Amino acid sequence: MKIKVQSNLNNILISATLLALMSCSCAVQHKDVTLEQAKQLIDSDTPLTVIDVREPSEYCDQKGHIPGSLDYPWRSGVLQKEYRQLPADSPILVVCRSGNRSNQAAAFLRSKGFKQVYDMLDGMRSWEGRTAACTDSGDEKP
Repeated sequence: MKIKVQSNLNNILISATLLALMSCSCAVQHKDVTLEQAKQLIDSDTPLTVIDVREPSEYCDQKGHIPGSLDYPWRSGVLQKEYRQLPADSPILVVCRSGNRSNQAAAFLRSKGFKQVYDMLDGMRSWEGRTAACTDSGDEKP
């Protein structure tokens, strides 16, 4: 009798674990990309939406932001409120200062049904590609 109870308990635990894994939105992953891979995505002919999840003071700081990127801050909840404005069926590259917030934001977008979400590792602190400043003239930095 003891062996049968143990066997049934093991089956229940295995079934519960499998059910949890299949229903968990964490099973739906975004793709992490290096700085070089992010640059290749940006430079390609494929339509790409670049979402910067830094706060406005960071987005417009001395380092600047990737030209054409949209500022949807993560910490202040803008992305969480406004994500429906983004194209769910085209590739999205998410960036932040170091890669932490972009990881959270990319996971959030995937959980909301966005199909192609890329998270730029290391963030803008390590970015060496073109940047733009927050000015009306649209000046870019090399």
